[in-house]
Amino acid sequence: MQTLESDNIDDIIKEFKERIAGEIVLSENPCLTLKKWREIFNVSKLELSKLLKVSPSVLSDYERCRRKNPGAMFIKRFVNALIKLDKKNNFRVLKKYLNVKTIKRKDFIEIKEFAFPYDIEDFCKKLELELILKGNDRKIYGYTLLDSLKVIKEYSYEDFLKIFGLTSDRALIFTNVKFGRSPFIAVRISPIKPSLIVICGNIDEFGIELAKIDAISVAKCDDVNKLKEKLRCL
Repeated sequence: MQTLESDNIDDIIKEFKERIAGEIVLSENPCLTLKKWREIFNVSKLELSKLLKVSPSVLSDYERCRRKNPGAMFIKRFVNALIKLDKKNNFRVLKKYLNVKTIKRKDFIEIKEFAFPYDIEDFCKKLELELILKGNDRKIYGYTLLDSLKVIKEYSYEDFLKIFGLTSDRALIFTNVKFGRSPFIAVRISPIKPSLIVICGNIDEFGIELAKIDAISVAKCDDVNKLKEKLRCL
């Protein structure tokens, strides 16, 4: 896990705050983006509303788009409250953010967080994926695209955990899959489980059985290049 040095922590916090605030402001759906970040920080509406000094219903109205899009002052207070709560948790989320920044980003890995979540069925439909197993009702907040052979060969166990980005509620997309079993084994032994595993290549029936044990959804991709193009549009 990434450590925070005291001499640069203020700069890191400022950068992270700007990322969150910027994403909310630029989002096509700021309401869902507010909810996404609250859930990433694993904060209840009640706990967050107390820090914001508003009623839980006000926060709920923002998240459900029942109120006008949040203004700059509310967004600033919202972001500051999340960071304050994260500090109490020993900067759990901020450390994940640093992990994503420092991961070995070579030509075989791509990590992206979405501005708002997708349902698994909707995600597969938009990307024209075949949903083989619906193992859960979790959301998808981002994806990690991996060359399975290179990751298995070059990544350490610690590196592999970093591919989950800011949240495990994501799709792990494995390309260059030859026999269809190794991605499922890698996920099986990991303490962190994704919402969805996407296999670009062969799928082994034993892998499906492993996914069922951990209640992970599984989808199949037939055209990697087409998938990459569609991912860039999300």
